[in-house]
Amino acid sequence: MVQESRLATALLVRLGEMTNRTFVLPLVVFFPTSRCNSRCVSCDWWKCSGAGDLTLDEIAGVAHALPALGTRVVLFSGGEPLLRPEVFEAAQMFRAQGMTLHLLTSGVLLERCALDVAREFSRVIVSLDATTEALYHTIRGVSALTMVEKGVARLRRIAADVPVTARATIHRLNFRELPHLIGHAKAMALDGISFLAADMSSSAFGRERPPQPRTLALDAREVAELQDVVEQTIENCREDFESVRTSNRDSSRNRQTSCGGLRSTTLRLPVRPPFLPCPATRRTCRWWWRPTGPCARASSTSPWGISASRRSPRLSRAICRPFGARSTSARTPCARGACAR
Repeated sequence: MVQESRLATALLVRLGEMTNRTFVLPLVVFFPTSRCNSRCVSCDWWKCSGAGDLTLDEIAGVAHALPALGTRVVLFSGGEPLLRPEVFEAAQMFRAQGMTLHLLTSGVLLERCALDVAREFSRVIVSLDATTEALYHTIRGVSALTMVEKGVARLRRIAADVPVTARATIHRLNFRELPHLIGHAKAMALDGISFLAADMSSSAFGRERPPQPRTLALDAREVAELQDVVEQTIENCREDFESVRTSNRDSSRNRQTSCGGLRSTTLRLPVRPPFLPCPATRRTCRWWWRPTGPCARASSTSPWGISASRRSPRLSRAICRPFGARSTSARTPCARGACAR
């Protein structure tokens, strides 16, 4: 039965890609706020005021709309989700609809919010871009590595069964840290760590324009050095990678998606970031039967060039793709081209 359900979901997703319409939405990435309390060199969300954030009534409308689309998992991201005072009230709205919640957070406020996080979220992903306080401050603009470590430790004590993993954004300032980040994640008793490349090609992540290459991009010599670092890391962490492969085989055999209590390392280094989040004030106009948030406050003709008459008869066109996969049509870019391929 589970296998048949997943096959049906996969077919509907593929049909949506072919027709540029949405029939099923198993995973939703939700931004409670565009505000952030870090100042990362690879991101400008911290410059946002949060003026375009959805109200609780609007969030309730989203939560009630998702079951019809078969949504099973909602990932809270941002911005920093824990900065919003009503974030846990919003979480309860989605859980009341039977959805599983994951949290992507800087971890800076995790110690303070650990009890509520453990109650509402079934998985937590913490940003970990450095292993020393000095480099952490250089990359993320705040001296908070110790706070993140304390937050993870408290969450572990409160809810040992909640998987907690790390995610590192790799760029010029920290690519040599890659093996040390794995060791630091282990020292923090995290369940795993994944890596993604810094986005150098778009105005996503709250930016007005793509970042200057000299800030984050590797030159030819550094790319060769990174290759050596990756190869050496693979060799040194061979047992960890093998444990991941074994776990993945077991999970596939048992049709499970949870990582359970796995203590291992996951290494992912994409050639470009898998997600292209759009500017905060434009990210909320996707998927719904009627416009939500900033879209609802705009004119009847969308500022993204898509009129209401062109929307799907069942739900809105994918005008803007917040943290989405690839855009399915070059005719539906968001403002400033942040979603265009």
